[in-house]
Amino acid sequence: MSLLLTIFALVFVTELIAWVGQSVLQELVFSLYLRLFHSSTLSEQRKLKSDILVKKKELLQTSAQDQFAKWAKLRRSVDKGLVDLEKLNSEISSARTWFSMRFSTIIFLCTTGLQFVVGWWYRKSAVFYLPPGWFGPLTWWLSFPFAPAGSMACRRVVKVGERVAKELLAETESDSQHLTLAEKLELLSEFAEQVVPRVCSRSKRATESREYNGVDGAQAWRPRLCPEFIITMVAGVQIHSKEAQKAQEEILTEGALQFLAALHRTFEATRQSLLTARETVQQRLDAGAQLDFPSETAHIRADPSWLCAPPAPGLEDRRVEITGPTDRKMVINALNSGTKTFMADFEDANSPTFSNMLNGQVNLRDAIRRQIDFESNGKQYKLVEKPAVLIVRPRGWHLDEPRVTVDNAPISASIFDFALYFYHNAKELVARGSGPYFYLPKMEHYLEARLWNDIFNFSQSYIGIPHGTIRATVLIETLPAAFQMEEILFELRQHSSGLNCGRWDYIFSFIKRRRADRTAVLPDRKDVTMTVTFMDAYVRLLIQTCHRRKVAAMGGMSAQIPIKDDPKANEAAMQKVRDDKLREVSNGHDGTWIAHPALNKIAMEVFNQYMLGPNQYHVRREDVKVAAADLLNTNVPGKITVDGVRSNVAAALAYSAAWLGGNGCIPLNHLMEDAATAEIARVQLWQWVKYGTRLSDTGELLTPEYIDRAVDEIAPTLKSAMVTEKNLDIVSRYIKGQVRKEWPSEFLTSDLMSYLAVADGVPPHWQRSVL
Repeated sequence: MSLLLTIFALVFVTELIAWVGQSVLQELVFSLYLRLFHSSTLSEQRKLKSDILVKKKELLQTSAQDQFAKWAKLRRSVDKGLVDLEKLNSEISSARTWFSMRFSTIIFLCTTGLQFVVGWWYRKSAVFYLPPGWFGPLTWWLSFPFAPAGSMACRRVVKVGERVAKELLAETESDSQHLTLAEKLELLSEFAEQVVPRVCSRSKRATESREYNGVDGAQAWRPRLCPEFIITMVAGVQIHSKEAQKAQEEILTEGALQFLAALHRTFEATRQSLLTARETVQQRLDAGAQLDFPSETAHIRADPSWLCAPPAPGLEDRRVEITGPTDRKMVINALNSGTKTFMADFEDANSPTFSNMLNGQVNLRDAIRRQIDFESNGKQYKLVEKPAVLIVRPRGWHLDEPRVTVDNAPISASIFDFALYFYHNAKELVARGSGPYFYLPKMEHYLEARLWNDIFNFSQSYIGIPHGTIRATVLIETLPAAFQMEEILFELRQHSSGLNCGRWDYIFSFIKRRRADRTAVLPDRKDVTMTVTFMDAYVRLLIQTCHRRKVAAMGGMSAQIPIKDDPKANEAAMQKVRDDKLREVSNGHDGTWIAHPALNKIAMEVFNQYMLGPNQYHVRREDVKVAAADLLNTNVPGKITVDGVRSNVAAALAYSAAWLGGNGCIPLNHLMEDAATAEIARVQLWQWVKYGTRLSDTGELLTPEYIDRAVDEIAPTLKSAMVTEKNLDIVSRYIKGQVRKEWPSEFLTSDLMSYLAVADGVPPHWQRSVL
C-alpha cells in the first residue's frame, strides 16, 4: 500500500505542476531565491534607482547654459549611475538565466525523471494483487511485462494515477467558470506570504500589496509576492487581465512583449524623472513664479539655420484631418471620410479598457493590410481604394498601463500604445509607401520630446528601419509647452511633422497650471474662445514657429455634429464650422481637425479656396510678436452663470460616466466631446469654488454644497445606454470630492483608471486611486 501511495503522490505532484504551470512556479521560487541569495544586489539596485531619480531631478532643474559646470557634473553622475544600473540589471538577468536552467532540470528530475526511476526500480514488484477472476484475460496485460502474474504493474498504476489526478484537477477547475491563475496558486501564495517574511530580512516588502518610495512622490511599485497574473514567455513580463483573449494572442506576442520590455527597461527611469520635474514646476508656480521662455535654450530659438525633416510620404498635404477612436466601424468610416488623414486615438477619444486597447490595435493592423472589411446587420463596411493616411495618438506620459507589468512595475501607457502599433505595423506601412506616423499628446517640456526622440531612434534600430522613418506631430495642449515650441521641434527635428493646436486641453492646462493664481479665474466655458488674447497669442506663435522650421502648423478641432431634426439649428452649427476653418486658414494654418465625416465637405471647401498649395509654409507670420505676458493674459470677456455651472456639471458627469462604461467620445448637446471637455468642466468647477466666485445672474456664492445640489439634480437626467446609474454614482462622488480639494487632481483619467483596471480583472493592489 505504501508503494501505491508513493506512486500516486508522485504522479499527483507532477500533474499539479503541469496544471499550475512550471513558469508560474519558477517566478515564485526565483523571487524567493533573489531575496535569499541576492538581497544585497536587490538592495543596491533599489538604492541606485532612487539616487538616479534624485540626480535626474536636480539635473532637470539646472541650466546647462548658466550653470554648466554643475550641469556637466550631474550629467556625468547620472550617466555613471545608469551604467552601474545596467550592470546590476545584467547581473540579475544572468542570475535568472542560471536559475531557470537549473530549476527546469530539477523539476524534470523530480517529476518525469523520478517517475522513470520508480517505475524501473519497482518493475518486478507487485503494487497490489488483483482479485482472482475479476479481469479475466486482462489480468495478464495488467501485470505485463515484469510484475508477478495476477498483480498490478507499476507502469499501469502510474497511468491510472495520471488519469485520476487530471480528473481531480479538471473537476476543481470546472467548479469556477472564472478561475484565475492566482486562484490556482492560492495555497502556494498563502504559503509564500507566511514563510517568506520569516526567512527574508525585508519581510515587509514581501507581504505588503505595494510600497511607495522615490523622489517627491515618484512611486515605485512593489506587488505582493504572488499576485494574479499570467506569466508570459518573456522574463519579467506579466499580463494581469484575461480580457480580449483573441486580441491578446494576436497582439501580445512574444516578440512584441520583448520589445515592450526593452523599451520599459531602457526609458522608464527617465519618464519617472520627467514626471517628477512636472511636480517641481507646479510647486514653483504655486509659490508665485511665472512661466517664461527658457533662458538655457535661447540659442536654439535664435538660430535660424536648423530645419525639421521634410514631409514624409502622405503628409505633404494635411488640409483636413479627422479624429476618432479605434472601433472597427469608426476606423473604416474615418478612413473613407475623404479627409487627408485619420488620427486613430488611443487617448482622449478612447476609454482605455483592455479590450478597447487591444482590439483597437487589431483593427489598425487589419486596416493597414486592407483586411478590415466586415458586414453588420446586412451593411457592408469596406475600405475605399485610397483611404486617408493613418496617424496614431498614444496616451500621454502621465498614464500607466496597469494590465501589463515589467519587473513588477506598470508599463508606461505611452510606450504600450506606441510599441505595439510600431512593432506590428512599421515595416508593413513602409512597404505600402507610407510610414509609422504619430500624434504626441500632453507634453510639458522639451526634455519629454527628447525622450520620445530617443525612443524613436531605439525603436527604428530595434526592428531595422532607417532613422527618420517615424514622423510625429506634437499637440501643444499644455501651458508650459507653449513656451517651448521651438525646443520641442528641435528635439524631434529628424522625426517632426509639425505642431497642432490642442486647444481644449490647452484651456484645461491654463487653469490647472495657474491654479494658485486667483487672477486667472476664467468665465463660462463657452466664453473662452479662440479669439481671446491668450488663445490667439498661442495660435499665432505656433504658426510662426512651425513655418520658420518648415513643418505643418495644424489647427484645432471642430466638435460639431449634424443636427438632423432641426435644419435651422444645423445650419447655425455648420456656419460655426465655416467661420472656425476660415479663421484658421486665414491665420496660416496648414490643416484642421474635424470630429465627424459630415464636416469634411465644409472644411475642405474652405481650405481649398484659401490654401491653393499643399501647405502654407511660405506664410512666415514675421509680423507676430508674442511675449510671455500675451500667453498668460487672463483678460477674457464673459461671466460665470448658473447655466455655465450646470453645463460644466453635466459635461463632467456624462462624459466621465460614459468613460467608465467603455466609451471615450460621446455626443453631448450636438457636439462630439472627449476627455478635454470633461477636464475643463472639472477644473472650472474647482476654480470657481476655490476662489469664492459669485454667479453673475443670481449673486449666489459658489460653494461645495452648491455643486452638490447641482450634481444631485442633474445626474438623474443623464441616464442612458452609455451612462449607467452605477457609473453616475461613482463620478458624482468624484466631482463632489474634487471641489473640496486644495488642488484639483492632475487628470481625471488617472483618477478613474482604477475602475477600468479592476473591471478588467486586475487586482486592486496594483492600483492607485484618489477614491
